[in-house]
This record gives sequence, C-alpha cells and structure tokens, in this order.
Amino acid sequence: TLSDTSAPAAPGGAIRVVPDAGMSLSAWNALLHTLDLQVVGGPNGVGAYTVVATDPAATPQAQAVQRLRATRGIQLAEPVSAP
Repeated sequence: TLSDTSAPAAPGGAIRVVPDAGMSLSAWNALLHTLDLQVVGGPNGVGAYTVVATDPAATPQAQAVQRLRATRGIQLAEPVSAP
C-alpha cells in the first residue's frame, strides 16, 4: 500500500505521485522540471513516486499538489503526512 510502514520516512514537504502507466518518461521529466520537483523515492509496488520541491520556498507543497492534480496523466497526488 501507499502507507507501507517498512519504507523509510519521507522528507518534509514530500508528495506521493502516481503517474499514469502510459505517461512517457520525457513527459514525466518535463512535468517534474516545470514544477521544480525531484524524485526522492520510488516507484513502489503500485507505481507511486515520492517527490519534493527543489526549492520549497518557491514551490509550496500545497501548490505543487494542486498543480499535479490538475495535470493530465497524474492518477494520484497526495501530500505525505509526517509519521
């Protein structure tokens, strides 16, 4: 599951993202670049990645989640809660 307790703790401001299986690698990379996000974990067993802002002051977590949710090809975008 997305809440796998055996996984290491996610960094502050992390977001769990599940891109559509049909999203190309170039589209995924372009999205991350556009939103100033970087992958810090994943994919896990369900295809979820953990991403964080490269500059959290410039890209607040709530804003990044909102933009990810509005992006075609993203199945899920949720903030990672603190353990």
